[in-house]
Amino acid sequence: MSPRSASRRAAALLASACVLGLASARAGDGEPPADERAHSLATDLFDRGNALMQTGRCDEAPVGDAATCAQACDAFRRAWELYPDGLGALRNLAYVEKSLRRVASAARHFRELARRAPLDPRPARQLWADFARKELDELEPRVPHLLLRAATAPARTTATLDGAELPRGSWGAPLDVDPGTHAVRFEGPDLVPFEQSVPLAEGESRTLDVTLVPRADATRALPSQRTLALVTTGVGAAFVVIGLGLGTAAIVDRHDACGAHGCDAAAYEHGRSLARASNYVTGVGAAVAAGGLTWFFLAPKESAAARATVIAPWASFDGAGVVVLRRF
Repeated sequence: MSPRSASRRAAALLASACVLGLASARAGDGEPPADERAHSLATDLFDRGNALMQTGRCDEAPVGDAATCAQACDAFRRAWELYPDGLGALRNLAYVEKSLRRVASAARHFRELARRAPLDPRPARQLWADFARKELDELEPRVPHLLLRAATAPARTTATLDGAELPRGSWGAPLDVDPGTHAVRFEGPDLVPFEQSVPLAEGESRTLDVTLVPRADATRALPSQRTLALVTTGVGAAFVVIGLGLGTAAIVDRHDACGAHGCDAAAYEHGRSLARASNYVTGVGAAVAAGGLTWFFLAPKESAAARATVIAPWASFDGAGVVVLRRF
């Protein structure tokens, strides 16, 4: 190849490279890189947080408007999540949380600021680590701790604290929590869910022992529908027996009230009252017994252990009741 041909080829290659470079530059002109978009969004959120912080007077103790300061916290948290190098959002988040007395959250974020600030290339930001450590010294004695103990937890058991899942490795270790009432929940495929609210004040430490009950055991501990239906039937039958007893007493009283010399009006009226009571009690008992039998036949069938239950009503002039017998 002659020197002239080589020059022409080099010039053509250079021109092609320029055209490709311009084309790729134009293709990216309409959309900034992802880092720039995240930084832009984080800046908007940071500015919104600052405006809310001023409106709510979140640098006061107590704050001017707790709801507005909570919104400022949310804006600063989102800004920092979008742009973790934005330590200003992290710092403001920690200070507003401190003003809201969310001492555990504030301490957690001041601790993160103390770790990150020395790595910032700006000398002024590096000094923030000293401020963060001083805040930590003041906050840490005020942080409440909650320890959750679940001695017999099956492998698939899960736990949540205020709706957020807790890794199994955190069970049995003191957890830093903000002051207030916290919702604890443990559950599993074969367990009765365990739920409890735990109130904690600043600086308080509490241990919650979690008792997990297998679902099958809980089911066996409760009477079945058919057992309850039999109890209802027995109660109704007892009322029927009482009603019949009252009817018998009414007949006896009315018979004794009348003799060869006429009827004793008071005794005769007493007999009539017993008769009316007999009709009422017998009717109610019959209705209850009928409802219990209907419930029994419509209820799902029971296990052999449940069928070992025997219910028998009893009644006398001294009272009435139901005897429940169970064979083991």
